[in-house]
Amino acid sequence: MTPTNDPSSLIREAPRKAATVARTDIAAEFARARDQGLQQAVRLVDAVVRGETVHHHRIRRQLHAWYTRCYESGLSRSLGREVGPPTAGEVEQIASYIAANVGAVPGPRWPLYVAAGVHHRALRDGAAAGEAVWTTLRDRAAEWSRSVVAAERSDLVGQIVEQWHRRCYLAVVDERMGLATPLKSVSEAEVQAVIQSVEAGEARRIVDRAGVPLITAQNTRTTEADRRLDAGEVGVVRPPPSRRDSQVLRQQVEQRWETATPQSRSSLARDAGLTPILADVVSRINALSALDAHTQGAIRRAYLDRLKQVGAQQPERYQPGPSDTIHGTAERAAAEMFGLDPTNDRPGHQPRHWSAHHQPPPGHELER
Repeated sequence: MTPTNDPSSLIREAPRKAATVARTDIAAEFARARDQGLQQAVRLVDAVVRGETVHHHRIRRQLHAWYTRCYESGLSRSLGREVGPPTAGEVEQIASYIAANVGAVPGPRWPLYVAAGVHHRALRDGAAAGEAVWTTLRDRAAEWSRSVVAAERSDLVGQIVEQWHRRCYLAVVDERMGLATPLKSVSEAEVQAVIQSVEAGEARRIVDRAGVPLITAQNTRTTEADRRLDAGEVGVVRPPPSRRDSQVLRQQVEQRWETATPQSRSSLARDAGLTPILADVVSRINALSALDAHTQGAIRRAYLDRLKQVGAQQPERYQPGPSDTIHGTAERAAAEMFGLDPTNDRPGHQPRHWSAHHQPPPGHELER
């Protein structure tokens, strides 16, 4: 990628470029983790099964395939891929195969312990490999984003463009790993907010520390209800009342009328076309059903009109305010814009790879 000094162009292209680079990196890291799983399977099985008879080779092949199956399940699930976990029936099937091909054992349930132990170990190793993939991709996001901006652009604008690319890259990673939600996705409204921030020459908070943008895809300011709905809460928004003159609406209007104050009743009656004097008289009647059918119908229509007005109200449009402005060093302010930590503040972290502590514990050897 050739660095350019056009911030607006870089900002607009960031989501597309980040998606291309991130998907390539994810595929490469997934393949690397799978290869490490195959190597780990060989080491584990060789440590568990000692011997060179035909039965030992059969058991080694079976346990190798079993470890690989469980490992890839743990790896895939940790990376957000829909893969069914190994079942208890499969564990028992492997145990039966071991029992049929092994001689003296410490106990009748020992083959089951071996099968279950490999199953547990492989799932744990696969999940750890998935976490290592995320660590590597997090570091790769910072590395790649630094290559986007020309080296001399270390000012605030250059830092905003850099951290914006990092934000877009990590958003793709989260999406592929099943960690993203619709509200946390990068939207066109967010793109425009970043461009406006650069044009204004100031860092403005766009994403909070939880990874939720302050601006929705509809260019409105994110509300608490938006956050709760995006988090999967239920009952956040009540179902809208009926807007037709039905039995449900009539009961609703009657209940509201009974509990409303005389002032509220009078206001609704005036909206229904009643004169102020008549509206005052009607407001003193507690039961709406005591009124004539014509007046009841007029009040229900006025109530419906009010519902339509409430439903027509637009959410607050996003406009950056003074509280959204971030001060501080260029990198820290730019990173905080997107709820990220400055890369130069984060201690060096090497991705975790397979090491000696992944070797199987002693005492698990399987002898013929």
